[in-house]
Amino acid sequence: MHKLSGFHDAELTGVSWDPVNATLILEFMSEVGGDKKSIRFSGVVEFRLVDFINQNVVHDIKIFSGQDETAENVNHFIKWMLTLSDGAEFSETKAIDDYIRKIKKSEILLCVLNPSWGCDAVVAAREFEVL
Repeated sequence: MHKLSGFHDAELTGVSWDPVNATLILEFMSEVGGDKKSIRFSGVVEFRLVDFINQNVVHDIKIFSGQDETAENVNHFIKWMLTLSDGAEFSETKAIDDYIRKIKKSEILLCVLNPSWGCDAVVAAREFEVL
């Protein structure tokens, strides 16, 4: 797991989802100076964003990928990503285990946006880049 630097106290200002190309873009504006940057996810497998409101302040953004990740590190994030706000789950233990296996093999990564206020997000994708 590693944290993406430069996002603490930035505001998530926009979300763009392209289902045809399986691309998700999260747009941010820094607290100081109003600089803008984005994270583009390609090969998106699944994602969930909750509580996107008029102010979405980021505490941190973590990327989970590769052999260092254990089921304990990511299991609850995957389960949350595969659950609707009414508590309905659309996953099974096998699906969660499959995500963990793919993360450990670096076939996908898991991005977790922890908010100070506003939007929580978890994204499972093949790759990402900061723009």
